[in-house]
Amino acid sequence: MSRNDDVSCRYYRTTDCHPVLTTDKCAEKTDQAATRFWAEIFGTIHIGIAFVTAFILQLLRFILYSVIRPLTVGILQLIADYFVKPLLSILFNALVQPVLILLYNIATSLRDLCEPIAEAIGLFLREIANLCAAIRLVEVKHIHASTTTACT
Repeated sequence: MSRNDDVSCRYYRTTDCHPVLTTDKCAEKTDQAATRFWAEIFGTIHIGIAFVTAFILQLLRFILYSVIRPLTVGILQLIADYFVKPLLSILFNALVQPVLILLYNIATSLRDLCEPIAEAIGLFLREIANLCAAIRLVEVKHIHASTTTACT
């Protein structure tokens, strides 16, 4: 393509263009200036808001991490050490342990009481088992036949 063959869009226009007005140019520049002005204003406000937001978040983190957390852990430890542990110790020693010892003593007494009866029943059942073992309902005998036969 040579310089004379440059493509121009003016050949494709069907109507004449209105002339470029000075007020249109001025309006564009004013629009750009206003947009930039308000962007700078809100950018400055954004910096201030970001500073305040960071301050509030760090203050909240400080309060939670340095004040609330140690107080919560300390209060729970004090309650556990001076209330819960003694309460559980009293409940175990006064209620649970005596009941469990009573049940253990009852169980061992029943075992000791039933042991002679169990031995007597065991001796009786052993005799019956020996009697049942002596009775044979089926007797199987293996007969070995000789495999060689004489042919005459």
